Amino acid sequence: MIFDDIRRRSIHEYEWADMPTAGMAEEQIKSSRSMFAIINRFNRHAGFFDRVLTLQPKFMAVFGSKSEGTFHKLHRARNMIQGACDVLIQTPNPRPGTDEWDLCLQMRADIWDHASPGVKEPGRVTKLLKEFRLEIEARCGPLVNHEFETS
Repeated sequence: MIFDDIRRRSIHEYEWADMPTAGMAEEQIKSSRSMFAIINRFNRHAGFFDRVLTLQPKFMAVFGSKSEGTFHKLHRARNMIQGACDVLIQTPNPRPGTDEWDLCLQMRADIWDHASPGVKEPGRVTKLLKEFRLEIEARCGPLVNHEFETS
């Protein structure tokens, strides 16, 4: 649910209204608004990410150190989206057919989970989030649903 909100395509003015614009051209300001809105969404959900970081060592203590890889997927997805925002802010107008163009297509796909012919790895962030959820459910489901064996 948190990532659904962060990756939501609809951008509202209040989400970028406090964007620092000193030294930016009008075109760069316009092209950076949606990225700034996404960064603000991460800030709005900082409590969620803080709770995940607090929960992770406890989870690992109960389910073993191999579960660290599960949490790594969530952290990686977050970092990929944040990194994509940085790239898109720094590369506002790539020329079609260039490496920058391909990179920007991939970054947009990472943020908004869309595919286009130029996207080399569509769905890579979505895949990480899905794997995170499925692995958490697989480990916690039996405990929550009282499906464990008693001897």
